[in-house]
Amino acid sequence: MTENPTPCTGGHDVGDGHRMAPRWLEGYRTIEGLAGTMAEAAARGDWPRFERAHRDVERTIASLPAAEPDEPDALTPVERRTRFAILARILAHDAKIRDTIEPWSPSIDVWLGRRPFGTLDRRSR
Repeated sequence: MTENPTPCTGGHDVGDGHRMAPRWLEGYRTIEGLAGTMAEAAARGDWPRFERAHRDVERTIASLPAAEPDEPDALTPVERRTRFAILARILAHDAKIRDTIEPWSPSIDVWLGRRPFGTLDRRSR
């Protein structure tokens, strides 16, 4: 996993005729890898490595410009599916990190009589 993220620019044309969407996706892939590094480091208790990866995630996120949903060169359907798949994997890494760092969290929901966040109440349908 890389721990030196490459700044990413955005989802628009940079002036040389190249679309920026692939750079956005590359930024998401960088974050995905760093989130995996964070999950591994948390599982091992390697907090210095965890903190380095976390700082790299912050730098990568800061290098991504704000998305403009109405831009004419928004993500293609394939790029959009790729983006959602990457984001799902980032969230899976995040869940592993939270399970490691806050193993008591789901038990608090049960104690308070609440369903853990993200679970569906099938009876309401």
